[in-house]
Amino acid sequence: MLEYRDVYAGGRLVGSGSADVITIVNPATEEVAGAVPSMVGADVEVAVAAARKAFDAGPWPQLSPAERAAAMDRLAAAIEARGEDTARLVTAEMGMPIGLSRRNNVTIPCGIIRYYAALARDMCTEEMREAVSFAGRTMVRREPVGVAAVIASWSYPLILAFCQLAPALAAGCTIVLKPAAETSLSGYILAEAFEAADFPPGVFNLVTGTGQVAELLAADPGVDIVAVAGPTPSGREVGRDRARRRRPGRDSGRAGLPVLRQRRAGVLHHVAGAGPAEPVRRGGFGPGLRGLPVRRG
Repeated sequence: MLEYRDVYAGGRLVGSGSADVITIVNPATEEVAGAVPSMVGADVEVAVAAARKAFDAGPWPQLSPAERAAAMDRLAAAIEARGEDTARLVTAEMGMPIGLSRRNNVTIPCGIIRYYAALARDMCTEEMREAVSFAGRTMVRREPVGVAAVIASWSYPLILAFCQLAPALAAGCTIVLKPAAETSLSGYILAEAFEAADFPPGVFNLVTGTGQVAELLAADPGVDIVAVAGPTPSGREVGRDRARRRRPGRDSGRAGLPVLRQRRAGVLHHVAGAGPAEPVRRGGFGPGLRGLPVRRG
């Protein structure tokens, strides 16, 4: 049985401020698979502060896209190295048959990571364009938004997580992941994979708990953007809350993160592209997205 009592923040395990735990039960055998902390607001603040520090003062957003792509390839290899452990753990958490689990929690997530790593290698972060409405040229500069909160569902826990994590990482964002309570154990294996892949501390951070923890994470002022992979009402509620706070969010039943920002003639656009079937390389990228969220400031 796996048992954790810590927040993963800043590249290390930090004791949770909560004494409460969530017990995870194997739905096939009804045996206890493990336990994770049912975290509180102070734990969320620790994780967000670590991600904020890694973005504002760390090397990750300053690396070239090719350097970030190389780190993402190492991450995929690290997950594959523990592929069987990962697949069996998710099966124990939520009951997915082991054959499907190997595919859906190892093979496909690693493919998603490598897909966005390849996009990052081809990404142009600065581009000169001929102006349309005046004589001269316009510079377009693409920059990561900042700290991304990723709230994932239980049904395909690692696919849904990496559909959001991978484009955010490729763009240069730092991450706080909140997995579903039922599939939180696998989040700690991801933390170990990020360490094995030699990511800078604070690029990946992890909080666990109930839906209240997700709400606290989405509302934290240190978070710049939120992706929710789960029920549509949950995503809409996050979107309404972010709109009230005038920060971008995205309901992500199939949508992805608008993770790059594009500066053009003094206007800030939060831009997202399309999924693997139709990659968009102009502004940013996120899987399955059809709309173009824009915020002017």
